Amino acid sequence: MIQDIQKAVQDAGCESVNHAFDATTAEGSWGHLAEAMDGTGAITFVLFEWQGKAMPAGMELTQTHVGMVHGDENTPALRDFAGMYFGLLSKGLQDGWMKPHPHRVFEGGLESGIQEALLELKAGKASAVKFVVPI
Repeated sequence: MIQDIQKAVQDAGCESVNHAFDATTAEGSWGHLAEAMDGTGAITFVLFEWQGKAMPAGMELTQTHVGMVHGDENTPALRDFAGMYFGLLSKGLQDGWMKPHPHRVFEGGLESGIQEALLELKAGKASAVKFVVPI
């Protein structure tokens, strides 16, 4: 995986990667990123599982989550970033150049939709799809 990341960077015409966004923080994902970045640069995570892990001394580690734009950590710069980001995200979805994660909507809310969704999950009919139950 590390060689694949490094090859993609080279194919893009870049010499190195200085910043990474680990959207999964899955087992080992942060380590793969750090190694592909030659142990220097900055990685931001969306989950807490990276805390306490041994990382190279040259790596800057931060956490990014939606609560940062309207919690105690709120700053005008974060609000501005969120406004631009979600505006661009909305435009991408409307214009079709950004696609949502595959999903399935179960109508019926808490009365029947949730039951139908849970039965499908139990039957193993969900793979790489999000279930949405409007309530």
